[in-house]
Order: sequence, then C-alpha cells, then structure tokens
Amino acid sequence: MRAAPALLPAALLAAALAGLSFAETVEPRMVEVLGEGLVQTTPNEVTLLLSVVREDPKPSSARELMASAAAEVISTLKKAGIPARNIQTAAVSLQAQYKYDRGNSALTGYRASTTITVKLLKVDAYDEIVLKALAAGANELAGATFSHSRRKELEKEARKKAVEDASEKAKLLAQEAGARIGRVHRISEEISGPRPYAPELRAMGAAEASPLPSIAQGEIVVKVTVRVSWELLD
Repeated sequence: MRAAPALLPAALLAAALAGLSFAETVEPRMVEVLGEGLVQTTPNEVTLLLSVVREDPKPSSARELMASAAAEVISTLKKAGIPARNIQTAAVSLQAQYKYDRGNSALTGYRASTTITVKLLKVDAYDEIVLKALAAGANELAGATFSHSRRKELEKEARKKAVEDASEKAKLLAQEAGARIGRVHRISEEISGPRPYAPELRAMGAAEASPLPSIAQGEIVVKVTVRVSWELLD
C-alpha cells in the first residue's frame, strides 16, 4: 500500500515533459511577403516554330511526303548558315482524317505533320529565314519566341531585385506592427521569361511572295518572384 505515493513523482515528471514538448512546438511569429524583380532588355535571339504538313489517302504516303518535305526544309536552313545544333524536330504526328455528314463519318485520308524549331542567333535574320523555309516546303510559321543569350545573368539580376523588394516590404510591415525582422525562415522563387510572338504566317504562292513585314522585337522582360518568411522579433 505504501508503493502508491511513488507514482506521484513519475506523474509530475510526465506532466513536465509534456509541457516542455508543448513549448517546443510553439511556432514563432512570422511575416511572409512576395518580392518581385524585373529586368528589361532587347532580345538578340529568336526561336522559330515551323510546321510541315502533308496529306494523302494512304498513311505511309502521307508520312513519306511529310518526311521528304521536312528534309528539304532542314537542308535549306543548313544551307542558309544555321548550325545543325540549332535545328530540331520538336513533334511528329500522323492522324486519320474524316468527313462528317448527318452523324455519319467517312475516312478521307491521312494527315502527317511535324514541327521544327529553329534558333536564330541574330534577330534580323528572321525575314530571310522564314521566307526560305516557306519556299522550301514549310506550311506555317506557328510562332516565334524572343530570348537573350545572357539569360542566366539577367535572371540573377532580377533575383537580386526581388529579394531586395521582399526585404523592404517585410521591414515596413514589421515596423508598422512594432517589431523587427529576424532570420529568414523560408524562401522560394518563381521565374518567368519572355512571352512568345505568334504571327499568322503560312506558305505563300509565287504571286504572294512579297517581303514579310519587319517584326517589332521590342523588349523582353525577365521576372523573378520570391516568397520569403522572416521571424518577427520584439
């Protein structure tokens, strides 16, 4: 019967440990902000998306016609001085084509297509290369994306601006709350680059083979957004 009181110290120890564990899990006061950094520059590179499409009643013939036309386009691009490493087949497809009439469908043939990406290291070569590709057998310029050869350096500059922006916002918020920021608790980032320029240009006949209008390359914007959490101190 005298052994029962010995349980009291153990109970007190368990309660103390439980209180210590609870104290350790208390989250510190935090302030979380978004910082944004923008860097604008004139692009010095452009990547083209060229489509080659051929149709035929037979799937094998459609594929062969498309492959032959694509090979001619690629050969023309290389002859124009574009390095092979800057020319790449991005996608290939072969699809059945149907004619629909009053709920009924009839197979009419097959459509084979491929998309070729072409990176130009000089933006002013755009007009010449597009015209040559269309004349060689490409059906469509599906789009063009401007970029800059110093992309990594531009991202680094934008990242620095984003962190500075976040820090200024956090200090202001903390000051208004009667506190100050401490160490960084968590940080993450998101990078976005230039938007693609997508003109509607398709293969032209001899009567339409006039020079393309010059493109307005304008500026590209490299944007970095950071999400940063700081501890709040008294």
